[in-house]
Amino acid sequence: MKEQPKLNVSIKRPLINLSLDIEGIRHWIFEHGHNDYYSSIKYYISEEQLPIVGVNILLLEDRRFFKHGGAEIWAIPRGLRYYLKRHKFGGISTIEQQLVRTIRKRREYTISRKFSEITLSILMNFHFTKAEILTTYLNCVYFGPHMNGVDTAALVSFGVPAISLTEEQADFIACLLPTPMPRNIALSLRKYGPALNPETILTNFELTNPWWVNSVRTRNRVLSLAKIKYSKLYAKASR
Repeated sequence: MKEQPKLNVSIKRPLINLSLDIEGIRHWIFEHGHNDYYSSIKYYISEEQLPIVGVNILLLEDRRFFKHGGAEIWAIPRGLRYYLKRHKFGGISTIEQQLVRTIRKRREYTISRKFSEITLSILMNFHFTKAEILTTYLNCVYFGPHMNGVDTAALVSFGVPAISLTEEQADFIACLLPTPMPRNIALSLRKYGPALNPETILTNFELTNPWWVNSVRTRNRVLSLAKIKYSKLYAKASR
């Protein structure tokens, strides 16, 4: 009787890890997506309509979110050039890839991590809708110390849930990616109460946190231009 070929151990282990990762992602999205009791945005996300803060984040982070399948293959050569120049892999992450990174809590800048991240991001799109993926991302993305999710960031910064942010406030929250709010500013807002508008926060901390303030202002200018250039995507914003 012919012996059945055995699966090579070097192949088997990555496949098991991949299966475990997918199961972990499924559980995370089930818990932090539309089933998140405290989320103010979960009923307002679809391909046709999004909360303003959601549109702003897509304009800055992943403008082709509703068109790609979890990864932008055309961006890989750019990522390789970045790797050769800076010896770390980055700058090409989609929303799915950022979500995978958040769930797995892996931050090392290596090609192997990026490859597994891309694989999981593509598989994610076979298991969940874009609305479920984006809802989960917005509910858990990092904006600063103890500020995970757009609702927490909105409440700490302006005292309102994410769905109630004004356009100016939503712009500010979106601009916290990828430069999260410093600890001293987050602590101050929690201690003395939220601000009425973004300019108050930026002006109050211009001397103590100049680099962060300049970064947020720069991102805001980029966002303003993106709203004009990608007006079709911005038209999805619910007001």
